[in-house]
Amino acid sequence: MRKYKIIALLTLTAFLMAMLPAAAFAAGGSPQFKGTVIIKLEFKDSRMAEWAAKAISELKVKGVIAGYPDGSVQPNKPVTRAEALAMVLKSAGLAEEVQQKVDASVYGSVYLPFKDAPTVPQWVRGFVELAAEKGYLPEERAANFQPNKPATRLWVARLLVRVMQLTVEANSLNNTELPFKDAATVPSDGVAFIAAAVQNGLLQGYPDGTCRPNKPVTRAEMAALLSKSDDEVFLPKVKLGKIEGTVVRVEVYSATVSDNVYGSVYTPAVSSITVKKEDGAEATYPVSSDARIYIQDNAAALADITAGMRVELVLNRDGMVIYIESKAETYRGKLTVVDSVYRSLTLQTEEQEKTFTVAENAVITLNGAPAALADLAPGMKAGIKISDGKVAEIKAFSFKKKPKEKKQNGK
Repeated sequence: MRKYKIIALLTLTAFLMAMLPAAAFAAGGSPQFKGTVIIKLEFKDSRMAEWAAKAISELKVKGVIAGYPDGSVQPNKPVTRAEALAMVLKSAGLAEEVQQKVDASVYGSVYLPFKDAPTVPQWVRGFVELAAEKGYLPEERAANFQPNKPATRLWVARLLVRVMQLTVEANSLNNTELPFKDAATVPSDGVAFIAAAVQNGLLQGYPDGTCRPNKPVTRAEMAALLSKSDDEVFLPKVKLGKIEGTVVRVEVYSATVSDNVYGSVYTPAVSSITVKKEDGAEATYPVSSDARIYIQDNAAALADITAGMRVELVLNRDGMVIYIESKAETYRGKLTVVDSVYRSLTLQTEEQEKTFTVAENAVITLNGAPAALADLAPGMKAGIKISDGKVAEIKAFSFKKKPKEKKQNGK
């Protein structure tokens, strides 16, 4: 079954430091923007996790995260199972299906196959019922869902692997030897999920070589997870006002206060962006004056978006662009050819098989450890990032099988 991009890779890098505020890049080593960059924080306490400001902002405009009634997002608070489940299903474009299920039920009630069903908050019951129906929560079925329990890295990995329809792949990894110092802390029935999550770029270990499967995920980390996953995670097609394409031109106008001139009112022109969509058609969209704009995770202004850039646009209900992001060109799939002499590789993706030239200074890792192109082999799963037409980064994965236990005589 074909899979599509999620809105929103569970990479630990994103968890720790991948999304620093724009101010951190002011002195060298980063893109220099000609536009005026103003980051508008979405919640009153967003500064408590500024490294995740971009991720939180993105999920806010995409309708994945709404925050609390008091205007806070509480980024450093552990995300609960109920919250994590709702965020993942919204990111997978299933919110509409959830609402249809609730609307079709008698008096808005839903059936939950859990012993602690009465403790599940009303706002998330539709999400929980759909997840149970689709088989995303088999461990909790006929047991306790525990909606307010902090979601751990292993729990989130299980959920994502199932929603991504990677369970068949996970089943083939049951006897995998995990490359983490604390691999022994991963329960036997969780090894396959951790392996599948790592192999598909959803999860990486910490710098000290540990996995920490039982560590609770914070709300900021969950936002980073879903934001970064747009590059490498494939999920059911999103039903949102989301447009992907190549920039043809950008018209930037300064919004000024309307003036009364001889009894007439002057209305400032609206900025716009024209893109060539995947089907080859060109379309022009008005851009909101307070649209959130990012270039490879750095806050930017509309003037920094130039022709030729690959962008993702998010439109509001009025058809106006409220979010623009230009990302590095990335691909994920299985290696079919690796040529370390001529420095090239061929990757089989969901859509096609494509050959790339690997840059001399490309950053290459295998199972999270530094590696050389010669260390990679056909059959390995990998994610690559393109820069200036060549492969600049390769993250490859290949796990060893655990040695089979020798049977004792008579047993």
